[in-house]
Amino acid sequence: MPGVMSSPLETFVWKRSTGDPPPHPGQGMGSPHTRRGRLGFLCGRITSMCRTGYVPFAGDWRSNLLQNVRGFVLEVGAGSGPNLDHYPPAARVIATEFDEDSIRLAKHSVAKSRAASHTRLASADIEHLAFPDNTFDAAVATLVFCSVERPVAGFQEVRRVLRPGGQLHLIEHVRSHHVWLAHWQDKLNLRWREWAEGCNLNRDTEANARAAGFEIESVRVNYLGLIKTMIARKPAN
Repeated sequence: MPGVMSSPLETFVWKRSTGDPPPHPGQGMGSPHTRRGRLGFLCGRITSMCRTGYVPFAGDWRSNLLQNVRGFVLEVGAGSGPNLDHYPPAARVIATEFDEDSIRLAKHSVAKSRAASHTRLASADIEHLAFPDNTFDAAVATLVFCSVERPVAGFQEVRRVLRPGGQLHLIEHVRSHHVWLAHWQDKLNLRWREWAEGCNLNRDTEANARAAGFEIESVRVNYLGLIKTMIARKPAN
């Protein structure tokens, strides 16, 4: 029936994001315009979780991910700067973003935050970073590699600018290890990518990091395998 929730994944995400049951058969989700509005609402909820740093079953992941980051740090895909207040005071951060509008928002955020004294902003393409080899002690990417056009190339650039032994701290939404859920991620990905401006539901980000030459030191899996927190290391030799 047109307008009815069409998949277990749509039903699952709707319930987890809104706290409400999905529309009943017969009630549907309205016209295509209304359905796009519903998806806009859902994306807004997801964006809110990303901004506040709280994700169900992952907790306050920004603080947890960044609490031990030290030295000269590169953040890629920094967006409007939601991570910046979570770095330890000893970290010196270069936060990069490809989108100029996000950079302008980040400048406003940094000016009002405690991160101002140890943070610099730069416009940069993750696939072509304008930094010398072996520059940074650590790197950070949060919810970035789902939308990088060539993710392995992006990882290779981050690896290049890290010093030998440097760590890359990641949290990404990924293709689930549950077969039924991964099936629906694959099925919905094309439509999702169009709605979400290039974001992919079904990336295997851990495999992409390995393909770029990183060694995976730790992986924490949350939310039915949809979210992974990872620490990867550039080999020391």
